Amino acid sequence: MQQSIKLLLFTLVFFTLGILYYWLVRDSIMVSKYLGISHYTKEVAFFRIDWFPSFVHQFSFVIFTWLALERSHLWFSLLFWFITNTLFELGQAMPSEYLNYFPKVIADYFKHGTYAHEDMLAIVGATLVAYVVMIKYEKKDVK
Repeated sequence: MQQSIKLLLFTLVFFTLGILYYWLVRDSIMVSKYLGISHYTKEVAFFRIDWFPSFVHQFSFVIFTWLALERSHLWFSLLFWFITNTLFELGQAMPSEYLNYFPKVIADYFKHGTYAHEDMLAIVGATLVAYVVMIKYEKKDVK
């Protein structure tokens, strides 16, 4: 149980860092622009890692799901979020003539989103890292 709490706290902090990066640095949101600090956040983000929020989202949601399921259903947690995030990322590359087949909220997400190969790699990488973490935590229970 203590291991689960540590992992939950780590994942919450990691998820918060992803949200902060997304809000303060990503051009599509740029909350920092509205706060009047965008000049400073651009200097701090001396190199762009726009794939970071995708990595954080995938890793965090896999871990949150696994913990919510009492550290069972490892493959469900991994595959559910891998498939979901992959489909939403690929949907952003979909030609606009196909968007009418989706509910408006999803079509709008696809229409206004930007597909990036780096985000796909982040989803794959985060899935693998989450798998390693989950296996490591399962082995700690055995000892």
